[in-house]
Amino acid sequence: MSDNAVRRIHLIGIGAGSPEHVTAEAAAALAEVDVFLVADKGGAKDELVAVRRAICDRFIPADHAYEFVTVPDPKSGPDADRDSAEYAQGVRDWHAARTDAYVRIIEELPQEAVVGFLVWGDPAFYDSTIRVVDAIGERIPTRVRVIPGISAFQTLAAAHGIVLHRVGEPVHMVGVVDRRLAERGATQLVSDPDEPSD
Repeated sequence: MSDNAVRRIHLIGIGAGSPEHVTAEAAAALAEVDVFLVADKGGAKDELVAVRRAICDRFIPADHAYEFVTVPDPKSGPDADRDSAEYAQGVRDWHAARTDAYVRIIEELPQEAVVGFLVWGDPAFYDSTIRVVDAIGERIPTRVRVIPGISAFQTLAAAHGIVLHRVGEPVHMVGVVDRRLAERGATQLVSDPDEPSD
């Protein structure tokens, strides 16, 4: 298969909300993207789309044309009303619906267009975008590049001058929307809040 038949996709960690968190590597990757796909969650989440746009406007050179495509996001809840098995199935269904929506758009794009996903914090922590892009790759030939970012727990620790672990002990991170944590008396550090936990 030729490289021309493979869709290039960038997953770019854009930090915890401040443009100052965008790394030099992420800024360079932003400038390679032709079409950004962004989940549109509507309502109060519109601000998250606006911040993504502002980051692109700041770091992408004026002579590089790019498109910003918002994709209506499937519903994923109500998480608090589900047991563990129902919750896991709900997340799988949500991922599948997201994958379907993205594939429909990507298939309509010119083959040479580089697709970008802007991920809060670091793509490896909590966010489901890597899983969804892996599912896209099962249906469309892709070459995926993941660019790390600065996550909320890193910025909070730095702002308060704290170390995240005791000597010789692990750090535990959980998704902020696991609404059953209080019932379990959990006190673990919370990670980035943009996406449903999965």
